[in-house]
Amino acid sequence: MVLIPTCRVKNKNHDANKDYTLAELQQLKEYTPEKLQEIKIKDPENDVFDNLICSVCGIPLEFKQGSSKRRAHLSTWPNTNHKGNCDLIRLASSRQQSQKATGTINTLLSSQDQLKERKYLLKKIHHKITPPKKGSPKKRRRKVIKTDQSNPSPIYAGTSDPKKAATTSADKKRKPRSNFRIPGELDKSVVGKSVFLYGILSKVNLKITGNRMSMNLLVEYNNESETIYSSPDFFNSAHVGLIDRIKALRSIVENKDNPEVTILIDYIPDSKKGEARCTLYDESNIRFPLGQLGVYLNSQN
Repeated sequence: MVLIPTCRVKNKNHDANKDYTLAELQQLKEYTPEKLQEIKIKDPENDVFDNLICSVCGIPLEFKQGSSKRRAHLSTWPNTNHKGNCDLIRLASSRQQSQKATGTINTLLSSQDQLKERKYLLKKIHHKITPPKKGSPKKRRRKVIKTDQSNPSPIYAGTSDPKKAATTSADKKRKPRSNFRIPGELDKSVVGKSVFLYGILSKVNLKITGNRMSMNLLVEYNNESETIYSSPDFFNSAHVGLIDRIKALRSIVENKDNPEVTILIDYIPDSKKGEARCTLYDESNIRFPLGQLGVYLNSQN
C-alpha cells in the first residue's frame, strides 16, 4: 500500500465518474488523514466521507480510521486503481516490486511495534560505530541429538521432549523489517513509504504565520543532512502543550545540545516541487532516541 498524503472533497452535484483536470482538483478543499480523523471522532456520519477523491487523478477514496495499532490513512475503493496520469500509480507499482524483492512493509505500526523497530535501528547504528572485537567468541549453538526412524524429531541436548525440537523457517514466517535510513540514504526506493530515520537533531525551525504554524527539523549524520517538515495538521493535534514543548526543544538545540533522534517519517512526493520530502505527522513519531519529547525535556531540567 502506498501512503496517500492528502485527498480532495468533491462537490455533491458532481458526477461520480467525472474526469477532473488538475486545475479543477486544486479548487476543491484538501484534507489530510489526520484532519479526517478529527472529523470522524466528532461527527462520524459527516458527508465528507462519501465524497473523498484523489488529489492527483480524482478517483474515489475511502478513509480508514486510526486506532492504537495503526495510523489513520486513505485508500482506493476495492477493485479500483489510480488513473494513468497519477504519480501514485507508479509508486504503487515500484513499491509492490520492492516488497517482493526485499520483504519490507508499510509502517502503520502500533507504538509497541515502533519501539521494537527503533531498538533494532539503534542496534544496527551502534554496531557500525563500535563493531565487535576480532576474536570475540561466537554464539554457542545447542547440540542436537541425532534421531533415528523411531524418533524422527530432532531433540535439543538437555531435554527429552520431542515437542521442544527445533522448528524450521517454514514453520514460522519471519516478520519483514521496516525501512531504516540515515541522512543521505533516502532514495526512490522509499518514495511513498514510511521510514525510520536516525541522526543528530541540529536545528529546529518554528514558523508562525497568523494562526498557522509549521516546523522543520534538520537531522544530520556523517556530514549528510535531511530536512523534515511538519504536516499541515501537525499543530492541530490534540496534544496539549505541543507548541511549548517544540519551543523548549528549539532552545535546547540552539544551545548546541544536539540530541540523538529516531524519527518515523513519511517520504512522500511533493507535486509542487516535483520531488519527495520527509513529512512528520505526529509528535509521538519523534523519539530521543527511544524516549518521548516530554520525557527528554524533563531530563534536561
